[in-house]
Amino acid sequence: MDVVYLSPSDMPSRTANSVHVIRMVEAFCQNGSDVSLYVNRTVNENPENLHNLLEKYYGVKLPSVRIYSIKLWFKSAATLQLAIYSVISLTRYVFSKKCLVLSRNLYAAYILSFFMDARLIFETHQVEMGFRRHLQHRLLKKINVRSVVISEALREILSSYHSLKLTNCIVLHDAAPSGIQKLSKNEVYRIRKVNLGCIKKLDSMVVGYFGHLYHGRGVEIIEGLAKLNSDIDFYVFGGNTEQINDLREKYKSSNLHVMGYVEPAKVQTLMSSMDVVLMPYQKTVAIAQSNQDTARWMSPMKMFEYMAAHVPIISSRLPVLMEVLHENVNCLMAEPDDVDEWCAALNKIRSDSYLAEILASTAYSNYQEKYTWYARANAILRSVL
Repeated sequence: MDVVYLSPSDMPSRTANSVHVIRMVEAFCQNGSDVSLYVNRTVNENPENLHNLLEKYYGVKLPSVRIYSIKLWFKSAATLQLAIYSVISLTRYVFSKKCLVLSRNLYAAYILSFFMDARLIFETHQVEMGFRRHLQHRLLKKINVRSVVISEALREILSSYHSLKLTNCIVLHDAAPSGIQKLSKNEVYRIRKVNLGCIKKLDSMVVGYFGHLYHGRGVEIIEGLAKLNSDIDFYVFGGNTEQINDLREKYKSSNLHVMGYVEPAKVQTLMSSMDVVLMPYQKTVAIAQSNQDTARWMSPMKMFEYMAAHVPIISSRLPVLMEVLHENVNCLMAEPDDVDEWCAALNKIRSDSYLAEILASTAYSNYQEKYTWYARANAILRSVL
């Protein structure tokens, strides 16, 4: 089946939504689909060069993908501009019985919902406000549009928020790429030497955090852990230039290393080279749009990439994360703001190698069985057959 993917994303960029989109596009290709991807390009590249650039930057293979891109005409209303471009270009697809249109672009999905049958899927990762709330309500209500959300919590919140039953809505959590393998000890040591400047022995503990540095991501917890565990090295990957510089100025612990941003193509290997990975989300979690708090409904890609890394995970004890993570089964958990409980969990893993392996192996098995992009794309394709 041909797939048309209408994205809200800037590409290439550091945004999580761009990584989600490009991974899904790759997964549709792996499922045998030809894909047309609509994005806003952030570079001045011709179509062929843009295709190669995205493959390299995100570490994906896009053998059967056609990329249609624009440079924004003006800085505001980016999603609307991309929607207008996409819809104008889509005339030939609207009446095609072999085509599935998947839209994470709210405006494009709304316009197309008046012309397409059940081959239109609207994916939403948030609760919309203002005028966008009206559009989201209409889309979730339409019987000819199947909706996809990223957590059971988000489906319940949207159902209450819009006073709808959402019978035509499916939950598909985020995921990680297929085929990720556990690293050998020698590979771990080599990666640490190259990327961390780490020349310690193989049994020295290295703890990692990967992700954005917006409010609510728990960097304060990591700093507290570093102060309480001077013999452990903590590595923080992610953030924009301003955030990285601020953290380097603020946190002076010799064992807390603010490493900066790493391209998506390189992140998974670094995750797999850690001894423990941290997910210290707080009770309020911001995204790029500062007025959005996603703590109640998020499904962070980082969680699934951590599971695929075959490394023990310590996570905040938040209800939405417990849709996937299970305490003392595939992770350890701590209260978001209790650094002593985080420290106890970390030392529990350090002192019990058998527990560490069980947690890592169980999380890895869960990833293989349920949480790959290939399986997610396959579920979407099967939902419209």
